Amino acid sequence: MAETKTRPTDASVDAYLASRASPDQLADCKAIMAMCKRVTKQQPRMWGLAENPGQVELVVKLGKHKMGKSCLYFKRLADLDVKVLEALIAGSVADAKRRYPHPRDA
Repeated sequence: MAETKTRPTDASVDAYLASRASPDQLADCKAIMAMCKRVTKQQPRMWGLAENPGQVELVVKLGKHKMGKSCLYFKRLADLDVKVLEALIAGSVADAKRRYPHPRDA
């Protein structure tokens, strides 16, 4: 089985955001963190999103953004369709679980 390239770290999500985000960006980040927590049932951690070619249709509907290899870039949460964003997060989590099942889940 392939080993995941991105790993969770012990870095503080809140400290990272506080050191870099403007007040508006911080509010957007907190909204996204709440969305991720709802989808994953996990506390926020510092690491990357998985890619899933099947999510291309969702990305087209997302709104004003740019996409890197596995990173999503946008200026304001208000520029995005948050329901589409949540669906992308859910799909990425499902894909990561499928590719890298936890030993207890296998």
